[in-house]
Amino acid sequence: MRGGIVIAAMGMLAMSACDLVAPARDAILPPPDRNALAFRNAEIAVTPIMARKAPGISPDRAVACILDYASKGQVEALSFNQATGQPALNDNIVMDILYKPGVRQCLRGGPVYWLMF
Repeated sequence: MRGGIVIAAMGMLAMSACDLVAPARDAILPPPDRNALAFRNAEIAVTPIMARKAPGISPDRAVACILDYASKGQVEALSFNQATGQPALNDNIVMDILYKPGVRQCLRGGPVYWLMF
């Protein structure tokens, strides 16, 4: 009789250990964002350009506005030019984005804005 109780107790312990050993479904991480590196490089590329072109506007707001209105191709081009050491090519891309409808309204708020645009 004791042998049956011991076996039953061991079985219950083994079954309860399955919950501890099995991976939790919530622990699965989402896949990484594929465009995160491109956006980070584009952000690095746009920051000095906007500091030169719009000195009175907050750099964080300026970069966010430019990247919000940039197309995927423009973000990839900015990132590629920055990564390959050709940042001079980024001026034209940023100027193209800057003259899209809505970008200047996004940048509005600094005192220099009224003089520049």
